[in-house]
Amino acid sequence: MQNDIQVRWDQVLNLLEKQVNKHSFDTWLAKCKPVAFYDNTVIFEVPDHFSKSWLADRYAPIIKQAYEAIMHQDVSLQFILAGQEPDQPSKPKEKSNNEEVI
Repeated sequence: MQNDIQVRWDQVLNLLEKQVNKHSFDTWLAKCKPVAFYDNTVIFEVPDHFSKSWLADRYAPIIKQAYEAIMHQDVSLQFILAGQEPDQPSKPKEKSNNEEVI
């Protein structure tokens, strides 16, 4: 499953590289780490609150659009802090101080 996540992320990165300037791509997107995909949600691990906010506020819409173009289905994005556990499919999606669901 982890290999599928990386393959899809590589496809998404190929699309995003054409839409974002090189500096922003290298700084924010190339270093993103997708860690899980379930319940139509891509989970990204980020190192700190600033990165989480920056990605959610500025890049989530184009990341989401690229995933949906590749997967041909609606997806959601979730950014979690490194070491934090993502929501499990059986749990209702609730936004806490440490995560954002887009």
